[in-house]
Amino acid sequence: MKLHIEDIRFHITDSCEPFYAVTFTDVTGQRMLAVAFGEERNMAVLDAGKVAAGAIQFCTDAGKAAEYASFIRGAIDLVEEMEAFPEVRP
Repeated sequence: MKLHIEDIRFHITDSCEPFYAVTFTDVTGQRMLAVAFGEERNMAVLDAGKVAAGAIQFCTDAGKAAEYASFIRGAIDLVEEMEAFPEVRP
C-alpha cells in the first residue's frame, strides 16, 4: 500500500488519554486524518476534506481505520524509534 505521511504529532491533554494525530494522503490522493489512542493505538481515520466540510456523521469513512491501521501504526513506531535515538535522525 502506498500512502504518503505528511505529519505525525503526539498530543497530551487533561481530558483524555494521550494520542497521535497523523495526516496523510491515501492511495486515491485524498488527504486523511488518523487519530491513534492509547497504548493499543485504537484508531479513527477521517477524510480531512469531509471533516473540513462538516461531514462527520457516522459511517462516512467506515472501514478506513481497518484498511490503514497497520501502516499508520508502523509510521508511529518509526517516529518513536527516531525520538528514542535522536542521533540517527536524517
